[in-house]
Amino acid sequence: ARRQRHLLARATELVRPGGTLVYSTCTFEVEEDEEQVATVLREHPDWELAEIARRPGFDPGVPLPPWPTERAVRLWPHRVSGDGQFVARLLRRDGGAAGGPHPGPSPLRGGSAERRRRPWPTDFQAERLVLDQWKTFQAQTAPGFQLDSGRLLARGPYLFHLPASAEGVSTVPLARPGTLLGMSRPAHFRPSHGLACLLDPGLVSSSVSWPEGDERLRAFLRGETVESPGADGWVLVCYERWGVSWGRRTGGVIKNFLPHHLR
Repeated sequence: ARRQRHLLARATELVRPGGTLVYSTCTFEVEEDEEQVATVLREHPDWELAEIARRPGFDPGVPLPPWPTERAVRLWPHRVSGDGQFVARLLRRDGGAAGGPHPGPSPLRGGSAERRRRPWPTDFQAERLVLDQWKTFQAQTAPGFQLDSGRLLARGPYLFHLPASAEGVSTVPLARPGTLLGMSRPAHFRPSHGLACLLDPGLVSSSVSWPEGDERLRAFLRGETVESPGADGWVLVCYERWGVSWGRRTGGVIKNFLPHHLR
């Protein structure tokens, strides 16, 4: 819902006066449907919600007074040909007042507020955790791989490295704002496959390198575990000098972290 709110806020900036914005989802969750529409109406007084012609199988949206969210429609999968969806048609008025938010109440309902009270980590906590785990991982596993800390961007449990010309990207809700370095797990940082492809044996503290035709390389590419003596921890698995993927060594056996779609 938060991502949708950001996307809608951006989308409203792209529509000229007199234009139309159609918001549609494939869910019946009020928080992602009517509440998002109500937020647009509350924060953008120059927008209004238009009626949609009713057809068989179309039901009105859930009312959220004072916002006329019942003008939206819900298409139920047992009444129409499709998987079900929600549709709202928003119009930007010509010469409407722009700027400050409408003085109406917040569209949040009790159920949504209750979800926000669940004892899950906040984004700040998750982002701090992944940054701390990355520092430990880099020091222990990839001491030769140095990055500009000012270009690190944490998004929840995920950590990205932004490109040099990425001014303003940190505020845009992009799925991949940069190179994915990895994500936080309860006990450790899990490096991404893309990071393995960026590295070579000289940058990491532990690696194995196998030539073409080596049965260990073939077994690893099939997704199998491979016996390998050495210290426990993350291992960069390489074809000759090129990183192929990550493995995690425990008790002389490398557990395979090659993505399933590449096996």
